[in-house]
Amino acid sequence: VEEFSRVTSTIFENSTHLLRNIEAKTFEVKVIQRRIFSGFGVGNFQALYEAVEFEQQQRGHQ
Repeated sequence: VEEFSRVTSTIFENSTHLLRNIEAKTFEVKVIQRRIFSGFGVGNFQALYEAVEFEQQQRGHQ
């Protein structure tokens, strides 16, 4: 951990926000679930899925 901190300090010495995130010892994941929601952002995940599928088809992937 000390070696990693030293290396990241050298690489990111001008980016303190990024460095703070790298040196953090905790990991956080947030999951947001909306049921029967019809406001702003409805369909975002579906649109993202469809866009990824479309791009893969354009590249010849299945």
